[in-house]
Amino acid sequence: MKTSLRLVGTVLACVLLLAYSDSSAADCKTVKGRVISDVVSQYSDGTLCLAPLCTEGRFTGALKGRLQYFATAAAPYNDLLMPIVPVPPNVAASTGQITLKLRKFCSGELIFADTSAFSYDSDPSVSGRFEGIVSAIETVVDSTGTCAGASGRLRLQGVFDSGCVDCSYIGEICLPGGDSDDDDDDDDEDEDDD
Repeated sequence: MKTSLRLVGTVLACVLLLAYSDSSAADCKTVKGRVISDVVSQYSDGTLCLAPLCTEGRFTGALKGRLQYFATAAAPYNDLLMPIVPVPPNVAASTGQITLKLRKFCSGELIFADTSAFSYDSDPSVSGRFEGIVSAIETVVDSTGTCAGASGRLRLQGVFDSGCVDCSYIGEICLPGGDSDDDDDDDDEDEDDD
C-alpha cells in the first residue's frame, strides 16, 4: 500500500511539474529587420569610446530600438581566430558587445555577444575608414526589464562604411512565459527611440 501511495505521489508530482513547465515555457519569435549605425568616439549619452571600435545607431523591424556597440577585440583574421590558415590580408575579425534598448517586443535591454568577420576594401589604418562587408553572429548573453531571461541568436550582415549603412538581421528571440509584445509590426519605418 505504501508503495502504491508513493507511486501515485510521484506521478502527481511529475504531472504538476510538467504543467508548471508548460505554463512558463519560452515564447520564441522569428525576428528580422535592418541595422543602421555610425562609428563614434563618444556615445550620445556622453560616454567615451574606450574600445578599438564603437558604433551607435538603431535596429528597425521586429526589434526596434537604440543600439550601442563596442569591440572587445579586433585583429586581422589570422591573428585572432586561425593563425595557421592563410586568408587575404584585407579580412579581419572582432568580438564585441551590443546593447539594444527596446520599448516594443519587450521593454528593457537585450545584451548580445558579437562575433564579426569583416572583408574591407582598404586598410583602415591607412584610409582611416572601415569600409567593406560585415557578417556577424549576435548571441543574447544578458537582458533587463521585461526582456529579463531572454535567449536567442541573430545573424547580421551587410555593407559597413564607418557604420552599418545597409545591414540586415534575422534570427530568433525567446522570452520566458510568452512576454513578447506580439503586434507583428516588423516594418522598417524609422522610430524615434530616444
